[in-house]
Amino acid sequence: MSGRAVDPATRALQARATAPSASAWVSANAGSGKTFVLARRVVRLLLDGADPSAILCLTFTKAAAAEMSSRVFAILSAWTRLDDAALDTEIAALEGAPPAAARRDRARRLFARALETPGGLKIQTIHAFCERVLHQFPFEANVAGRFEVLDERGAAMLAEETRRAVIARAAADPGPLGNAFATVLDAASDQGIETALEAIVAKRDALGALVRAHGTLDTAIAALGRALGLAPGETAATLWPLMLDAAEGGREALARIVAAAAASDKPTDRKCAEKLEALLAMEEPVAAGEAYLDFYRTAAGDWRKPDKILTRAVRDRLPDVADLFAREIDRVAALADRIAAAESHAATAALLRLGEAAIDGYEAAKRIRGVLDFQDLVSRTADLLARSDAAAWVHYKLDRGVSHILVDEAQDTSPRQWQVVERLASEFFAGEGAVERTRTLFAVGDEKQSIYSFQGAVPAWFGRQRTRFRGRAGQSGAPFEDVALHLSFRSTPAVLAAVDAVFAQPEAHQGLAQEDAPTVHAAHRRGEPGRVTLWPPIAAEKRAEPEDWHSPLDHLDEKAPEITLAERIAATIKSWIDGREPIEATGRPIRAGNILILTRKRGAQTDAINRALKAAKVPVAGADRLALAGHIAVMDLAALGDVVLRPEDDLALAALLKSPLIGLSEEALFDLAHGRKGSLYEALRASDDLFARAAFERLAAWRARAGFEPPFGFYARILGAEGGRRRFLERLGPEADEVLDEFLAQALAQEEIEPPSLERFLAHLRGAATEIRRDPDLRRDEVRVMTVHGAKGLEAEIVFLVDGGSAAVHPSHDPAILALSDDADAEDAPLVWLAPRARRPKTVETAVAAVRRKALHEYRRLLYVGLTRARDRLIVCGTQKERKGADPLWIEMVGAALGTIGTPVEAKAGDETFEAIEFRLYEAVAAAGGPAGAGPKPEVELALAGPDPLAMPLPPAPPALRRLVPSGGAEEAPPLFPAARALEEGPDGGMALERGRIVHRLLQALPDRPAASRAAIGRSYLDAVAPLWPEAERAATLARLLALIEAPEHAALFEPGTRAEVAIAGMVDTAGGPASVSGRIDRLCVTPERVTILDYKTNRDVPGSLAAVPEAHITQLALYRAVLSPLYPGRIIDGALLYTETPRLIAVDAATLAASLATLTGP
Repeated sequence: MSGRAVDPATRALQARATAPSASAWVSANAGSGKTFVLARRVVRLLLDGADPSAILCLTFTKAAAAEMSSRVFAILSAWTRLDDAALDTEIAALEGAPPAAARRDRARRLFARALETPGGLKIQTIHAFCERVLHQFPFEANVAGRFEVLDERGAAMLAEETRRAVIARAAADPGPLGNAFATVLDAASDQGIETALEAIVAKRDALGALVRAHGTLDTAIAALGRALGLAPGETAATLWPLMLDAAEGGREALARIVAAAAASDKPTDRKCAEKLEALLAMEEPVAAGEAYLDFYRTAAGDWRKPDKILTRAVRDRLPDVADLFAREIDRVAALADRIAAAESHAATAALLRLGEAAIDGYEAAKRIRGVLDFQDLVSRTADLLARSDAAAWVHYKLDRGVSHILVDEAQDTSPRQWQVVERLASEFFAGEGAVERTRTLFAVGDEKQSIYSFQGAVPAWFGRQRTRFRGRAGQSGAPFEDVALHLSFRSTPAVLAAVDAVFAQPEAHQGLAQEDAPTVHAAHRRGEPGRVTLWPPIAAEKRAEPEDWHSPLDHLDEKAPEITLAERIAATIKSWIDGREPIEATGRPIRAGNILILTRKRGAQTDAINRALKAAKVPVAGADRLALAGHIAVMDLAALGDVVLRPEDDLALAALLKSPLIGLSEEALFDLAHGRKGSLYEALRASDDLFARAAFERLAAWRARAGFEPPFGFYARILGAEGGRRRFLERLGPEADEVLDEFLAQALAQEEIEPPSLERFLAHLRGAATEIRRDPDLRRDEVRVMTVHGAKGLEAEIVFLVDGGSAAVHPSHDPAILALSDDADAEDAPLVWLAPRARRPKTVETAVAAVRRKALHEYRRLLYVGLTRARDRLIVCGTQKERKGADPLWIEMVGAALGTIGTPVEAKAGDETFEAIEFRLYEAVAAAGGPAGAGPKPEVELALAGPDPLAMPLPPAPPALRRLVPSGGAEEAPPLFPAARALEEGPDGGMALERGRIVHRLLQALPDRPAASRAAIGRSYLDAVAPLWPEAERAATLARLLALIEAPEHAALFEPGTRAEVAIAGMVDTAGGPASVSGRIDRLCVTPERVTILDYKTNRDVPGSLAAVPEAHITQLALYRAVLSPLYPGRIIDGALLYTETPRLIAVDAATLAASLATLTGP
C-alpha cells in the first residue's frame, strides 16, 4: 500500500476484517489489499494472545504462502527495533487505540515467540496442511506411515502406466471387461480411450462419491439411466425396432403412401416412394430405423416440414398424410432422443467399468510404492475428518492445535477443499471444544477473479460458504463480519474507470460474480494520471496458397497477424525504453521490468512476441511455461538416444551432428551426406575429416555405454563431466538450464517407476505432455510474457492484454466426463461420458450448454483479471479471426466501452502509425522527479477578524433550485442513483443509444482531422467499437457522416476554430424563479458577428421543415442560447439541428429561439 493516507471508511472496513475476536468474510476487489488485510489479521491475532501454533493460514500457492509469511515476520521484526512512541503509533494504527505498557511489551516479544514456536507459523498451502495431517494420523487415514507425495510428473507417469496395463488386459479379456473395452472402442478411437480413461481417473473422487451414494457401481449406472429418462432394461437394441414397428398405422399405412407416391409423375414423390419402399424391405432393425429417421430429416439434420414431404397432388389423394407425418415426426424425434440416451448410457457404463479397473490399478500401484498424489492429500483428509470412527479422536487432537483458520484466495478453493475447511471448523460455532477459547474463521477472496475451474474451483461456492458460515455464527451468537473492499491501491483512476466501463455492459458482467451487477472500484491513487489504449485488431490478409507444400500448416509467415502484432508490441516497447519515456504518475523512465504482456493461452502468439522482443534486443524473461519434449535441447538429446539405439536413423544422426553436443557445421554436414552410397553413419565412419572422425569416436563411445548405463546416468555424464550442459548453454542461453534439469528429473523419475530402459524412456518423453513452469524473477529487469492464469497475483506498471481472436467458448473444451444434476457441483451427481461418436440426448445437451455458459463466465472473469493487473497504463490489442458465434471477445467488450469514453488518437510503433482509441484521466507529471506540483508549498497566513467563524450559526439553507435540462426541458433534480431506463426505450433502445453515441463521437473527432485521413480513421474506429455491425452498415454510416462534414453548405460549421462537445452551465430566470441549466453543446461556431449552436440528432424520423421539428429540440437550443447570451453580447445567437440520417440541416433563427424560451420564462 502507498504512503497516501487511507480514507476513514476503508480503514474502518480493514479494522472490521482484521478484528481478532470475530470471524470475517471479505470480498475484495483486485488490488484492494487482500494480502495486506490477511497479514494484519495474523498480527492482530498474535497481539491478542493467540498461540502462533494455533493459527492456520491456508494459501493457494507456495509463493503466496512465502509472501504472507514474509509480510508477517517483516512487521514483527520491525516492532523489535522501534522505540516506545513509534511502536505505540504502529499498534494504534493497527488496533485504533494506543496500547498499554503490557501490550507493547508483548508486541516486542512476538517476533521471537513466532520464531521459537515448534513448526513455526502454519502459513501453507492446503495440500501442505493435508500432508501434515495425514502424516500425523496415517493409521486413521489408512495411508502408509511414511508416504511420499508424487509430483504432477510422477503421478502422470504412474497413471499412464496403469491405464495402458488395463487396456492391454481388457483387449485380451473375453468377459465383462473385454465387452466394456469393445463398447468404449466403438464409441471412441484408440486415442479416445486413453483420453477417456485419463478423464475418469482424474474424476475418481467424484466417481467414488457416486458409488458410495448408491452402494455399488451397478446401482450408480442404473441411476444414470433414470437421469437420462430411460426405463429399466431399455437399451438402444430394444428401442430401434420401435422406429418402424410403432409407426402410426404400421407398415400398411407406409405401404399405402408408397403406392400413392409411386403413381405420381413428380420426382419428389417418386424419390419419397423409393426411400420408404427400400426401408420397408430392410430386415435389420437398426438400419431400417436409421433410414426411417433420415426420411424425416434434411441433409443438414433439420426436421422436414410435414406438408413439404409430398406434393399437393399426392396429399390430395391422401388427405390426412401431412397430419400423419407431423405426428410421426414428433414420435420419431422423441424416440431418437431416447435412443441417444440409451447409447450414451451404454457407452458411459462401459467406460465406468473400464475406469474402475484403471482406478483400482492406479490405487494399487500407489499403495505398493507408498505414495499419494495431490488429489489424494485433500480427499483423504476430508474423508478422515468425516469418518465417524476416527473423526472424534482427530478432531480432539486438532482442536487443541487450531483455533483460527484463515483462507486466502477463497474463490479458488474447490468444493473438496472446502470440506476440509468446514470439517476443521465444525466445532468453532458449536461452543464445544477441547478448550474453551475464542475461535474464528476468516476467508478473503473475489468471485470476479475465480479462473481456475480446471483445478476444481467453483465460484458459486464462495457465496455459498459465506452464507453457510454466517448462518452458523448467527445461531451460536458468535460475531461475524461481512466486509467488501472496493478501494484499489494498485491502479490509477483511468484504469479503474475503464474496467468499470467495460463491465457496466450486461453482456460483460453477466456471470462475473454471484450477483450479476456492474463492477464498482474506487481509486486510492486519486489524481494520478493513467491511460488505457485500444489498438484495432489485426486481421489476416487474404493470400494465395503457398507454393512450397512442404511448409507446415501451423507455420506463421511474415504477414501473419500474430507476427504483425508481435512486431508492433516490440517496436512500441523499444521506443519507450530507448526514448526514456516516463510513466506519467511517477516520472520515472519506463524499464523492461515495468511491462507485463498477457495472453489467454500459450502458442503461436506468445512465441511470436518473445521472438520479436528478442529481435528488438528488449530484455525478455521468455515463456512462463515450456513444453519439455518440444524444446530444441531435449529434441537433440532424444536424437542422441535414437542414434545410439538405431545408428541407421539418418535424420536423427543429422540432428545430433548439428547439435551443440557435436557441433558439425551445415556445410560439413552437407559434404558428409551429399552423394553418400550408404547410411549417414557409415559415411561418418569412413570419413577422413578430422572433425568427423572425432565425432564418430565420441558417438561410438556413447553407443558402447548406452547398453550398460541407465538413462539418467547415461545423460547425466554427457551433460556433466563431458561438458554437454556448458555447450547447450553457450548456444541456447540460460533458459536451457531449467530444461536440462527437468530432462534429467524425468529420466530419474522413470527409473523409479519401472526398470531402466533408454527406449522406453524416449517413448515416454515424447508421449507425455510435460511442461516446465518458470516463475518470473521480479528482480530481473525483463519484460514478462505469460498467460492471464500465470499472472494471477502479479501486477505491472504497464500491461499489454492480447486477445488472440479465438472464440470465447469452443466445443473442443467440453469436459470428457460431465455431471448430470440441477446442481452440477453436487458430490453424488450422475456422471456421463461425452463419447466422440455417440449421439447426445437433450438431457446431455442441456448439461453441456450449462458447462459452456460457465466457461463463458470464466472467459469474462479472465478479462477482469487481465485488465486489473495494470497499475498505470493498459494497452488492449489482438488479432482478428473468422469465427462463428455472437459471444463478444475481449477486444470487442473493451472496444464497446472505450468507444463511448475514449478519444481517437494516432499511435506509433516504430515506423508504423495507426489509429487507436485512448482514455486518459488527469495530467502527466511535470518532470522526472515526482508528480507535477510536488515540493514544498508556500505557507499562507490567514488573519481572522471578529468572532471565530466556526462558532457562528450557519445561515439558512437556500431554497432548492429548479433544474432545467436542455435535452428534456424542465425537471426536478434527479436522484443520486436514477433508475435504469432500459425498459422504457423499446426493444431496440439499447442499439439506438449505442449508435447515437458512436455517431456523436465521430462527428466530434473527424472534423479536426485532415480530410485525407478521415475515412481511414473512421473505418478504424468503427471496426474497433462496432465489430458486430454489418460491414455494409458501418460503411454506409461513415459515408453519410463524411458527406455531411465535407458538404460545402456545412463548411462553416466544421472549419478549424469551431469547438466540439462544449460543456456549459448557468442560471436562467423563469416564471417559477431562478433555475439552473447545464448541458453539452455538440458543436459551437463563433465568429465576430454570429454564434451558431449546432446540435446533432440521430433520429430515424427526420422532419421535413422547421415547422415539423419537435418542440423539445427547439427548447434545447433556446436554453443553450440563454446561457450563452451574457458571454457574447451584441452578437446574433442562432441554432441549427443536424439530422444525421439524411443528412439534413435545419436552421433555427434567433426569433424562434427567443419565442421558445419565453414559454419557460414567462412574459
